Amino acid sequence: MNQSIRLMAILQALPAVGRVVDAGEVRATIGAYEGDAGRRMFRRDLRWLRDRGLVESDLSTPEVPNRKGLRRRFVGKPTDLELSYLEHAALERARDRIRPGPAAAAVLEPSGVRELDLVVRLVRYVEEHEQDVPIAGLAEALGATDAELLAVVARVDDDLEGGVGRFTYLRLDYADDDPDDITAEPQPISIGLLRAQISSGGTRSPVRDRGLAALGFFPYSLTETDERLSLIAEARAGSEVRAGDRQPLESAAIKLRQRRANLLTAGLS
Repeated sequence: MNQSIRLMAILQALPAVGRVVDAGEVRATIGAYEGDAGRRMFRRDLRWLRDRGLVESDLSTPEVPNRKGLRRRFVGKPTDLELSYLEHAALERARDRIRPGPAAAAVLEPSGVRELDLVVRLVRYVEEHEQDVPIAGLAEALGATDAELLAVVARVDDDLEGGVGRFTYLRLDYADDDPDDITAEPQPISIGLLRAQISSGGTRSPVRDRGLAALGFFPYSLTETDERLSLIAEARAGSEVRAGDRQPLESAAIKLRQRRANLLTAGLS
């Protein structure tokens, strides 16, 4: 299990409500940290997450004494701040018209773990699109090489290592088999997110507990929130915005402004 998968496994194992849990129990549930070498690797991975403000470690509580406690340092997004189906759709159309491609704002600061950075950008890009995203041209859009992207995409179906797909509800669509070449490996042609089945007029987010949220972190960061607010302002100021998108964009902006205030209050970016 490589580092990017290990880091995501730790985050997924931590309760979303910020409850302190025993770090040793978390280590035991993941299965990649056996023995003394695994223990040291677990400490290094925790330090990586702690240095980026994603977890707190060495905590003590009556239930978890002796500085064995671990919890997620995370400003959750109340369900009333989730973007609805209509808000997601309006924001997607605004991006496609004004700023096509992945958002420039980083989900998190560059991590030094190249694959993790790419996984995070890929999942965020895909979860913001209702339709599947073609693989062709995706590497360039994400600032990656074809080889890097294919390595990450391969992990979507990698159940043996607890692949990205198991965590995030990502799914791949493959090209039809070539009847003239029975030895050819199926090739993925698009990637999408298995969204929650909700009505288009519902208020529930179609990506609740999916995409990056399934990892237990990364509702919009402060830089992402600011980028979406800027996009909405630009879209609403223009004359080409669809009439039916004006109200969803306005309500999305209200939620994002509150999300921004929550992040600043908590001192998180």
